Order: sequence, then structure tokens, then C-alpha cells
Amino acid sequence: MRATSRHIPGTRKALGLAMALALAFAMSLAIAPAQAQIARQLSPQAATNPKPADGDYLVPLPCDLSMAFRVIFIPERGLLGEVTTYFGADRVVESGSQEQNFINRKHKGYLGSALSIDSLPESFQAKAWELKNALSDDKEGRQLYLIGKYEVSNAQYRAVMANDCELKPDSALPVTGISWYEATDFTAKLMEWLLANAPDSLPRDPGDQRSVGLLRLPTEEEWEFAARGGHNVSQDDLAGEEFFPMDREKGPRAYGVYSTDPAAPLKAPAWIGTLLPNPAGIHDTVGNVAEFIFEAFQMTLGSRLHGSAGGPVSKGGSFKDVQKDVSPGTRTEFAFFRETGPAKSPDLGFRVAISSVNMGSFGKLDQIAKEYGEATKTDSTLAEDDPIKVVEQLILSAENPVDRRSYETLRSSLLDYNFRVNEQRKLSAKMYISNLIYGVLGIRTNAVRLQVTNQYVKMLQDAISQVKRHLNSADTSDETKKSLRSKLPALEASLKDYLRRQNELNTAYARQRERYETLLLQSTDYPPELIFEQLAMVKQDIKGDDRYSLQLSGCYTTVANHLDLILNKKGKPSSIKRAELEQIPQAKS
Repeated sequence: MRATSRHIPGTRKALGLAMALALAFAMSLAIAPAQAQIARQLSPQAATNPKPADGDYLVPLPCDLSMAFRVIFIPERGLLGEVTTYFGADRVVESGSQEQNFINRKHKGYLGSALSIDSLPESFQAKAWELKNALSDDKEGRQLYLIGKYEVSNAQYRAVMANDCELKPDSALPVTGISWYEATDFTAKLMEWLLANAPDSLPRDPGDQRSVGLLRLPTEEEWEFAARGGHNVSQDDLAGEEFFPMDREKGPRAYGVYSTDPAAPLKAPAWIGTLLPNPAGIHDTVGNVAEFIFEAFQMTLGSRLHGSAGGPVSKGGSFKDVQKDVSPGTRTEFAFFRETGPAKSPDLGFRVAISSVNMGSFGKLDQIAKEYGEATKTDSTLAEDDPIKVVEQLILSAENPVDRRSYETLRSSLLDYNFRVNEQRKLSAKMYISNLIYGVLGIRTNAVRLQVTNQYVKMLQDAISQVKRHLNSADTSDETKKSLRSKLPALEASLKDYLRRQNELNTAYARQRERYETLLLQSTDYPPELIFEQLAMVKQDIKGDDRYSLQLSGCYTTVANHLDLILNKKGKPSSIKRAELEQIPQAKS
């Protein structure tokens, strides 16, 4: 091919022009993703699942189409397990001279789910376990929900709502210009179609086959947790990142469709899945089209939601917005109705979630009751006598109905109090373990500095010894000796300085070790089962193969071994070797 091209007049020039055009097209994908679909071929796959990936959960649609979902795990155990984190975006939106921080401000939120791995179709359970085991080493399942991998496309919407199977130029674009009621109606119609045509594609309560998984709009917490990366990112990233962990060289423009110039906004969204997915494998949560949420908008008041419910929430911003308005935490209020009827917008669409009813079979109710009972037990480390049992005896012995009701009210209050105390106990244990990990990280950071200092000390000692040998040698000229004598004080001063640093770092190690040993002994203040349970929770929060994450992972392993040493009475903190504490994990090449 190369030999042929040399004999064709203008080939190099043509190739250069072609490369320039290709580069310009590639740049257009990054600069104007709303236009990138021009060169793509329209097909059913492009309009439903343009970026197939391992772990996609596919639900059939009319017209031989499908809808792809991603599994989002709740990184806590049990039916009562829930994520506690902060949602929203901690920045001020200005309107005139007034600050509107009551719109987007971060607020504490909770997220759980009624679905579990055994709720999923048998054909997908093995994959779900594989995904879960990549999250955590323990053999226990996790609650989960499913959320649309993409925004609902025009092709999917028309197939469900009108049985319209024709592929049109806008088929791969997200559906817009619909009301919240139409989006909700879509989920209801799709549920009815699935129950009639593909019931096995829906999750089911293993104990009650009448209860099926429910397609609906996602809640704000479900949407934002998934949009920030879900279980695939750490708690720090969930709470602290404005977007989600991403390739910093590519930046948000590789993940989201939004305008760069407020005076010249983009005119249209991109095809679904045009850009890169977030860490949970979900596309288009940054810009493209804003998305309807299941519940009504509530203002943020301090760190909580205000009690007044308004219009529907819209999340994520759209192609018309600039970068600061398209983070996963962006939340705005839309309207259910305008004067002309149900409110609609050309840059507002939706995606679908799959969840379930909380109260299904008697087996599920029994499990919830069991978990609640465990969560409300009086901690034996906090009280010798269980006050709840005392109150229960008072209830049984009460002869007066008024007294009995008072005791029952007291029992209910004690159960709620114990539940809150035990939840705080879990959080305290998790923070305690994190403090141990960061204690080891501090020791290892000190060890790196000491290692470098030791190298400089040896280098300076060798240099001074060499200078003195030359000064004492008859073979050294007077001129060289004069030069060496002038340099010797500086070398000795440097050595003295590094010896001082060496001593300080060794002293710091002694202090750090003393603090670590003291902290390690405090593990006996907690029930051992609580510590080992929270160890598993902490481990699944350490993610990434970068140097820092690997260091944290190595520190976690060391702490886990030491807690096993103490709690299982295999040894004492003083028996831990210094080399073990100062071991530095190596980053992957």
C-alpha cells in the first residue's frame, strides 16, 4: 500500500487532508457531542443499547426492542441496610442579589431497596453475584435496585406508548417534550406489557410470586447515587465529588453534553450513549436532557429537606446548561401543570428504575422484624440490664389499662432509641476502623521520609569519610586539600541537620506507634462481631488501583490482621513488628 501511494500524484496531500478532516471530526465529538450522531448509523441497537457491556440487565419492549439497566447495590447488609450520605450540590445559585442556596444545597439522605439478588430472574443471578463479589469479599448478598443505563429514547417511548415500530431520524435521541404524567404513564404501560408478554424478565419476591418488580421513575436518592457512580465509588467520592471519579485528562466534556457558552447554548441533545459512562456504567447523567424524578421537589433547609412538596424534581441539567449546572447533584423544580395544561420542556426527559414493594411476603416481613429486633437490642457493652425487658415485665404485670398503654409507649420509645444508638454505634465502629487505617498510613508516610533521610545520612557520612581520607592522604595535592577543607563544614552541617531529622522521625514513629497501640486496644470497647462486620463495610469503600488506594488497601489489611490479633486474643499490640507497620505497598506498574 505504501509503495502504491508513492506513485499516485497528490496522495500525501490527500492523506494529510483526510487526516485533518478526521481530526476535526474527532474534535467535534468532544466539542459538540449533540452533532456527533450525524456519522453514526441508525439502528435498533443505537436507539436502545448503543454501548452493550458486561452486566447489562435487559428488559424486552414491544417492536423487538429492549431497555438496558444497570445493577446498583446498596453497600450495607440486610433489608434494613441503607446508604447514608449527602445529596445535592454545595454551591450557591445567584438570582439578582439573593442567594438561592435552598435549591441545591447538600442535604443528608438515605437510600435502601427492597430487591435482593434472589429477587432477580435465575438467568441473571450468577452475573449479579459476580458483580456483588467484585464489590465485597464476604459471601452475603446485598440489596439492590436497577436503573436505566440510558435516558429513554424516542424509539422506546413510541414502541411502548403507540406500538410504533418505525425507526425515524430522532429514534436514538432521548424523548423530550413530555409531561411528568406521560413519563409515569410510560412506566405503567410498560409494566402491563411485560406482565402480559415477558413476566419472567421482572424481579420477584422469592416468597410471594404475586409481588413483581416495579418499573417507575427513580427517586432522587436512587438517581443521584447511581449518577455519582453508586457502589463503584467510595463514600468520600459520593459525598465530595462535584461529578464522579473520571479521567481528568478527558474531563467532564467526555461524559456530558452541555453548553460551553451561555450566550450560545447547544440546540439539541446527543443520541443516547454518545459519550463515556460513569463508574456505574450509566450514560448521560451529566447534561444531555434533564430528567424527571418520581417525587415532588422539596427545598433544602440547612442540611435537610424542607417539608413543603412542590412540582416534580428535575435532575442533572441539560444540553442548554453550562458545566456548573449539570453535575449529578443539580436539582431544580419543574411544574406539574401550566396554564395551558401539563407542563413539558424540549430539554427534559427521563429514565426508568426497577424496584419493588417494601412489604411483600410474610417471609420478608419476618426478616424485617428480625433485623429490626437485632437493631434495637440493648448493647451488652452499654448496659448490664436490658431496660426493654424490664418495661415488658411492667406491661405484663400492669392491671390498669392506662398504665399498660403508658408502658407500651415507653417500650416503643426505648426501641426507637436503641435503634438510633445502634446505628450510631455502627457508624462509630466504622470511623474507629478508618482512624486505625489512617494511623497506619501516617506511620508509613513517616517511614518513607525516614527512608529518604537515612539515605541522605549515609550519603553524607560516606562523603565526609571520603573527604577526610583525601585530607589524610599524602597523594592529595595542597590545592585539593584546601578546597576539601572549605567544603567539609557544609557537609558536616548538612549531616547534623539530617541526623536531627532522623532523630525527629524516629521519635515521631515512637509516638505514632504508641497512639496506634492505644487505639488498637480500644477495639475491645466494641462487640467483636460489630468490628468484623464494619471491617467488611470499610473494605468495600476502598476502591481504585492508583497508588493512594493501594496504600489504603495495604493499611486496611494490616489493621484487619491486628484487630484479629487483639479481638481473638492471639497476641498483644507490643508484639507487632516495626517492619510490618512500616511496610509500603507498591503501586501497579
